[in-house]
Amino acid sequence: MRILMIVKYLPIQGGVSIQNYWLAQTFAELGHEVVVLTNANEVEEEYRIQLSDDDKSKLTGFRKVDSIKVISTELDENEFHVPYSKAFGSKLLSLGLEIVEKFHPDFIYAHYVEPYGVVAMNLSAITGIPYTIKHAGSDLGKLSLLPQFKTLHEQVYRRASLVVTQGKHHSYFDKIGVRTEKLTVLGFKPWPADVFAPTEPARYEGVCELLIYGKTGRSKGTDQLLDALSLYGKDQPPIKVTAYWGGKHFLKYKEKILSLGLIERKLLELRPYVPHWRIAEAVKKSHAVLYLENNFKISIHGPGIPFEVLGSGRPMVTTEEIACKYSDLIEESNSEIIKGTPLRAEDLLSSLSRIAQRDYVDKKVQSNIDLSDLYFKGIGNVERFLLKVQELQR
Repeated sequence: MRILMIVKYLPIQGGVSIQNYWLAQTFAELGHEVVVLTNANEVEEEYRIQLSDDDKSKLTGFRKVDSIKVISTELDENEFHVPYSKAFGSKLLSLGLEIVEKFHPDFIYAHYVEPYGVVAMNLSAITGIPYTIKHAGSDLGKLSLLPQFKTLHEQVYRRASLVVTQGKHHSYFDKIGVRTEKLTVLGFKPWPADVFAPTEPARYEGVCELLIYGKTGRSKGTDQLLDALSLYGKDQPPIKVTAYWGGKHFLKYKEKILSLGLIERKLLELRPYVPHWRIAEAVKKSHAVLYLENNFKISIHGPGIPFEVLGSGRPMVTTEEIACKYSDLIEESNSEIIKGTPLRAEDLLSSLSRIAQRDYVDKKVQSNIDLSDLYFKGIGNVERFLLKVQELQR
């Protein structure tokens, strides 16, 4: 099949673009022709992944370069208009029409309603090519509920050939008039076993190496972590937190980090966003990974970080909120769970001290998640999904 994906993609940071990156690889490795249409080259600097030349070559294929064609919108200094916007909808739709003329896709896959699903709906209406929409947690939990988005977003769901969702959301789609037979699951797990498979333990050289990565914010535990590190005493077991951080709040946090002297005290090292496969390398170099999401406004948010960390054989320091969402995974993982919501710096401080006191010398790495099994089951799910797409076209 010829597949046009209209999606978030690298170098945009975040779980959705990671899912789309590995899904594009899977489509291509299953023998399909894939074109990715995105606005990734225009992502704001605070959400941009830093790519080396080698990383850039992997955008068109992780294992086989140029197995995927990637087309992005670009900023043009002549596109200025009042009131100003980046006009992503118009640019993506125009590029999509050009792609259809040259590539003749069999179907369109969009992930995230705004702007990708809206563009897919309009492109389908003009060309007659069917589209599938996969929503994100922030679509159903936020954007699709806003008065100025609601009516259009419901049309995106209704007009799609398939809506990729989960069973717990069927009542919402029934309420807005999407037929049950249109609802499907994809069941793709974006954690390739050869990238995240457990390796030897991280070397212990007298300091417990901790890792944290992702966006910053109070609901991500950033404030609490900085406060806890500022209270971390010289009499406590040595730790160092390596933080791959960014986001709109990052500059504010950087000022606080400098004022607290956390870098000078060698408690914290700051690094920019890097691609998913570099995160896998960082996870394997750490003794434990911090994931501190708490009081997150979008309750249906289902982050993938616990899978990739625990699947790599590393314990987590995480919140009760995350432990409840992933109880089966985390209970058997030897992770440190911080009780209480919202997260408090004092409780996190105690957890940091406890995780640092563990014996990391000559410890065998074990994982209670078989990522290989998950990934290959996911590939099978992708194949079944594509068969369903083909059936709808007959």
